[in-house]
Amino acid sequence: MLSNIRVKFLNVSKNVKFLQNEKTKEENLVNYEAGSEILDHFKREWEILHETNECNARKAAEVADNIEKIYSKINKNKNNVGIITEILTNSNLISSIKGVGRQIGDLYDLCDKVERDLLQLEDVIDEIEFQNLKNNMSIT
Repeated sequence: MLSNIRVKFLNVSKNVKFLQNEKTKEENLVNYEAGSEILDHFKREWEILHETNECNARKAAEVADNIEKIYSKINKNKNNVGIITEILTNSNLISSIKGVGRQIGDLYDLCDKVERDLLQLEDVIDEIEFQNLKNNMSIT
């Protein structure tokens, strides 16, 4: 009976040592660097994304500035067109221009009449000179 207990005790002690050795082996099997390559890869990817995002933000700011400049130019031109339209509609500029055009036409007509009258005057002067010359010739 004592021998049975002794055998059992030895078996238990062997099993305990065996379990202790397995735990030690399991603890040694833990790889503390497992996944570090994956983490490093994603860290680099994140850095690239972060840099790209910052570059996009700078470009977006430039685009926003350009859009603001274009918008202000368009607004300024729109206001100028509105002012010009208001001036043309509310003033007598158009009717004054039409009146000046009519006056220029009348002036051309008057110039033509004066030219015709001058030609008639020359003809009359030539006739008078001819008559005077004729009279002078007949007297002599």
